[in-house]
Formats: sequence, structure tokens, C-alpha cells
Amino acid sequence: MDSFLVRVAAWIICTVFFPVMNWWNERRRRGRSEHWVTTPGTIRYIQVEPMHFDMYTKLIGYAYSVNGQNYPGLIQGYFAWVALAARYVPNLHAGMSVVIRYDPSNPDNSTLRMDGQPMLMG
Repeated sequence: MDSFLVRVAAWIICTVFFPVMNWWNERRRRGRSEHWVTTPGTIRYIQVEPMHFDMYTKLIGYAYSVNGQNYPGLIQGYFAWVALAARYVPNLHAGMSVVIRYDPSNPDNSTLRMDGQPMLMG
């Protein structure tokens, strides 16, 4: 019974906490990268991974180049249900071209902003 209550409590907390955390992370990405440089990139993979207590994380790996040097990047979202994780940015797929923002003073620091993807607009 205690295990069941822990699972229910975790599920309830994550149902509220995960959406807020995902929103906050996207907001932080927008804020810190507002004046960064854009470059073409490619989605390398999209995975939904199970976590503890039937919670899930969605990983979106991407790649981009700056001055001939290749860089990897990763965006991660957290979800209380696998169905929500599967629907998170459903229009992205491996091999897709995307717009990446990177810090010109440190090209290893990058982000994939969902609001910067023309194919996801309107």
C-alpha cells in the first residue's frame, strides 16, 4: 500500500510540476539565446525514455556546424504520461532540418528553440 501511495503522490506532483518545468526551461532557452547567432542544424534522434514511477523524458538530439566544426546538442522534456511525451513537438523527426541558436563566444553552447522553427509555425 505504501508503494502505491508513493506512486500516486509522484504522479500527482509530476502532473503539475513537469509542465511547469518544461515551460520554464523553454522560457530560459528563449531568454538566454535571444541575441545568439542562428545556423542550420539537423535532428539526429528523438527518444522517449522511461524514468521512475512511470514518468517519461523525451530527448531531442541535434547537430550543427560552426566554422567547419561539428557540435551536438540536446533538448530534454519531462512528462507524467508516455502519451504526452509522444505528442511533444510531434512534427519533428530524425533527419529534419531545423534552426539552431548558438552563443558566438562559445559555439558549444546552443539551443533548439521551438518558437524558432518555421515548419512548426501556423
